[in-house]
Amino acid sequence: MAQEKQPFANPAAFGLTGLGVACMALGPVVAGWVKPEPPGIITAIAWAIMLGGVAQLISGIMEFANGSILGGTAFSGYGVLWLGLGMMWWMGTLGGAKLNTEVEGWVQLGYLLFSIYMTIGFAAVNTALFLVLFDIDLIFLTLALPNLGIGGPGLHTLSGLFIVVLALLSFWTAAGISCNAVYGRTIFPLGPPLVKKKA
Repeated sequence: MAQEKQPFANPAAFGLTGLGVACMALGPVVAGWVKPEPPGIITAIAWAIMLGGVAQLISGIMEFANGSILGGTAFSGYGVLWLGLGMMWWMGTLGGAKLNTEVEGWVQLGYLLFSIYMTIGFAAVNTALFLVLFDIDLIFLTLALPNLGIGGPGLHTLSGLFIVVLALLSFWTAAGISCNAVYGRTIFPLGPPLVKKKA
């Protein structure tokens, strides 16, 4: 039986590049390297919505069309997250709405659970994607705990560092997916799957 042709090329590099740029905009603000004042937050919001939200959501839809439940769920789930974050920051910064950090903490805890089973899934793809997801786990953990009253504000600084690391991991993985495909050989190593799938 002839293999059915996928309607799209692999969209993961596009989604991961969007994630990387969004994290480069947000990470320094969360880490405290950029003052969390309206100009910096508004600038980060724009990239969060377009690259973190829209780019990943588009990638997720393309992954679903290609028949990838794992890639589609991951990119769509995180894309919607970034759109929600952008909307929340927008209302808080420009709309003057008072945000409830405890509710935010519970949402982050929910996304931590989502990220854990995505991490388990991507362990069967390659090492680089596993590291991307593992870093996301650490981000949600260090964001959720202080918002739920556990741990000090230093955890937020640590989460900012993890966000910047996520940007670098995302760029590397996107480069590997795109450049390795173009050259037909390994230019950016992505590493083997950590878990073998059943034949």
